[in-house]
Amino acid sequence: MTIEELWPSFLSTQMMMLLVFGIALLLVGLHRLPGQSGWDSVPTATATATRTPIPTSTPTVTLTASPTVVPPTVTDTPKPPPVRATPVPHEHGIAWPFRGSISQGFSGGHSGIDIEAPYGREVGAATSGTVTFVGGSSCCGYGRYVKISGPNGVVTLYAHLSSFNVSSGQRVNRGQTIGHVGTSGNSTGPHLHFEVIINGRPVNPLGQLP
Repeated sequence: MTIEELWPSFLSTQMMMLLVFGIALLLVGLHRLPGQSGWDSVPTATATATRTPIPTSTPTVTLTASPTVVPPTVTDTPKPPPVRATPVPHEHGIAWPFRGSISQGFSGGHSGIDIEAPYGREVGAATSGTVTFVGGSSCCGYGRYVKISGPNGVVTLYAHLSSFNVSSGQRVNRGQTIGHVGTSGNSTGPHLHFEVIINGRPVNPLGQLP
C-alpha cells in the first residue's frame, strides 16, 4: 500500500486515541471534590498517632504508727501514813467523866465546871483511886455527890447526881461508872458539876483534862 492509502487509516487511529484521552480527562474532572484542585482531591490515609496514656502507679505510702512511748509517771515516794501518837495521860492521869458541852466554866466563884448531859447519863471515874465520900443532900449545895482520892494527891468530885454506883471506901478504876447525872442540890437542870482538887486546892479541870 502507498502512503496515500495508509494516511486515512493513521488519522482515524489518532482521532480515536485523542477521543479516549479526552473522555478519561472528563471522568477524572467529574470525580474531583468541590473546593479541591489537582491531585489533592485524592483521599490520602492520614496516620493519626493516638497516645495511649501510660498508667502510672502512684506509690502507696503506708504510715506505720510507731508505738507511743509514755514516759513513766514520776510520783513522789509514797509517804508512810502518819503515826498517830498514843495520847499521853496527864501527869495526874485525869480523864473526862464523859464528853459534853460546858455550860459554866471555872472561876473564882465556881470551883469546877458544869458539863451538860441528859438525866441519868452514866458518870465515869476521872481517876483510879479510893472513894472517900458518897452522900449529900438532895436539896442544897452539891446535892448528891461522890469524891474519889486518886494518885499524886488528886481528888475529884462529882456533884448533882441522881444515884450512886459505888460506896465509901471502895476501890475504883478510871472510867468505871460511879453514878448517874441528875439535878439534885442547887441545880436548874440535869448536868454534872465536876471538880479537880490538887493538894487541897481546886484547880481548873480543863487545864488537867486531856
